[in-house]
Amino acid sequence: MDQGMPGFFMGGPGSEGPPKRSAQGRFSVLPDIYNDPLKWGIIKSIAFFGGGIYLARQLKGFDVMGIVSAPPPGAYPQY
Repeated sequence: MDQGMPGFFMGGPGSEGPPKRSAQGRFSVLPDIYNDPLKWGIIKSIAFFGGGIYLARQLKGFDVMGIVSAPPPGAYPQY
């Protein structure tokens, strides 16, 4: 039975890839936040919440029902 290329699809020995380099400098915390699912989820939640607040403030006074409302009475003849 042909084994094919061991570790190519299933993650065998040596399939870890190149070693991860730790970032240095001012932005060294960004990869740490991105690679941690909990921290990244919290950042995304805060960003979407803030975006929703901004959108709600911008759409304040926008009348959605004014666009899709029924025609005024008498616009169509009654049969």
